[in-house]
Amino acid sequence: MADAPIEFLKARSVSDVINATFSFIRQNARPLGKSLLYIVGPAVAVTAVFTAMFQARFFGLGMLTETDEEAMLDALGSISGLLGGTLLFSILTTTLTLVVVLGYVHLYRQRGPANITVDDVWAVTRQQFWRMLGLGVVVALVVMLPVVIVIIPCLGALAYLAWAVWAGFTFALAFPVRMEEQSGVIEALARSRALVKGFFWPTAGALFLAYLIYSVLSNAFAMPAVIVSFLYGMHSLDGGGGGVLYQFIILASTVLQTVASTALYCVPILTIAFQYFNLVEQQEHVGLRARIEQVHPGDGDGMESGSQPGEALS
Repeated sequence: MADAPIEFLKARSVSDVINATFSFIRQNARPLGKSLLYIVGPAVAVTAVFTAMFQARFFGLGMLTETDEEAMLDALGSISGLLGGTLLFSILTTTLTLVVVLGYVHLYRQRGPANITVDDVWAVTRQQFWRMLGLGVVVALVVMLPVVIVIIPCLGALAYLAWAVWAGFTFALAFPVRMEEQSGVIEALARSRALVKGFFWPTAGALFLAYLIYSVLSNAFAMPAVIVSFLYGMHSLDGGGGGVLYQFIILASTVLQTVASTALYCVPILTIAFQYFNLVEQQEHVGLRARIEQVHPGDGDGMESGSQPGEALS
């Protein structure tokens, strides 16, 4: 028997938001996973290759002597290039994952779980990718720009940490806002702040738990790659030169780490989405009025059937 569709516009506690996140993953693991595989998979593969090469070169620096300056400079230049490639494709992978998951949620609310194809998700991804990437850059700048205050002794670092935590949780909902309400960047940030106002601690609690789960599980998958890369570096230090087997194991373990990290990133993204709809429902009662309208047409306080959060969803 198929599971009943999960309702998004519903008031939830912190624990209910986390439970809804995992219920959604369990119900949609196959179609959502298929979309991630076809759309995000190529970027994940390239990211894994760059990461594996960077880790191998980094841990292999130990075999160079301090007097071999030319070789050291060449190695540092190579590592810098690999680090740049790793960061670039990591940003691409993260943004694609964000857009695919939020796009899937958008389609799920419109059509239900049985009518979503990879082509549908890809269409949303192409439409929303640059919009989400731009928003991500702006949010990162908002969080990072006040970093200059850390030069103030003692209190500067604490003040910046407090700002980063507040801004990170306050503006996290801007991403589902931009997807669901088709808002501009500034409007999405303002809408996110308005929704979180008065609900900061429940929002922070839900997102903290989601990111904690994500971090613990993704770090567990990262350990094999780190250990193998370290052993490769030590083997090179002893004059063994690493070997093809070590390099293959590094690549395989890094691919496993990157795939697992990408899949697990669905947890905080979906938590952000459920918290967005949770706060919309608590403050605007869109879902409640829609249900009243379905049962008693014309009794929904003038709200038309099918009204959306922010009155801007397509």
